Amino acid sequence: MKFRLQELLKNLKKEIIQDIPDELAACEVCGATDCRNDEWIHCENRIAHEKCLRQIAERNNR
Repeated sequence: MKFRLQELLKNLKKEIIQDIPDELAACEVCGATDCRNDEWIHCENRIAHEKCLRQIAERNNR
């Protein structure tokens, strides 16, 4: 019984994740929808954007 429940939840999770439209899965910085995880981690645009947001937040917290 436990195995069936785990398998059901696993399949349900796959279905939910697959139903996300490309427009919603797009990168907030550049709009790309096809980045692999390793590309996203090293993306210079994303890193620069994140750094800029941190600096703005620091200025607002002073």
